Amino acid sequence: RNQKPEATPNSNKFYMGLITIYDFFLVSVYIAVIFFFATRVRDKHISQNHIYKYYLPGLFAKIFGGIGVCLIYVYYYEGGDTTNYFESSVALVNLLFKNTAGFFSILSGNLGGENWSLFNQETGCPAYYMWRDAKTFALVRFLCPIVLLSFKSYLTATVLLAAISYLGVWKLYKLFCELFPLLWNEMALATLFIPSVVF
Repeated sequence: RNQKPEATPNSNKFYMGLITIYDFFLVSVYIAVIFFFATRVRDKHISQNHIYKYYLPGLFAKIFGGIGVCLIYVYYYEGGDTTNYFESSVALVNLLFKNTAGFFSILSGNLGGENWSLFNQETGCPAYYMWRDAKTFALVRFLCPIVLLSFKSYLTATVLLAAISYLGVWKLYKLFCELFPLLWNEMALATLFIPSVVF
């Protein structure tokens, strides 16, 4: 049974700080840019392939599903793996500007104690349980470009990840439509809009 975890002292204050007014402004700008490019993709293909009528609705379902997950993890769960991945990536990005050689050493997979000691109060620290597991920390390393592009905004990073991951979801939908061309509406529902896919 899923229960809301007990909050540790000041944890709510910390996680509530992950989302600010600045994040909502930045997300609006990024969504506008994504909408502009997605509209161009749709308009380019829709005359030749009618399934592109679902391109924008599917994309924005994915984006708003991602934002929904963020809001749940920040305001209801008050943190978790999702926020820890983000905060760990922010610490790594902060290290880029303090110790570039150390950043690239960690980015190449060197997770030894010497590199752990490079983090401090100024950079922030990655979650230690992630650092200890190279496979888990690989995701932290892969998130660094997204965190940089999002200006270290939790919501904006989520929007970018949702838009990028949607490319794979859309390819899957197109494949299903090629295999079952008469079921393109049903495939859209199953591939693009069911809550488990959206979230």
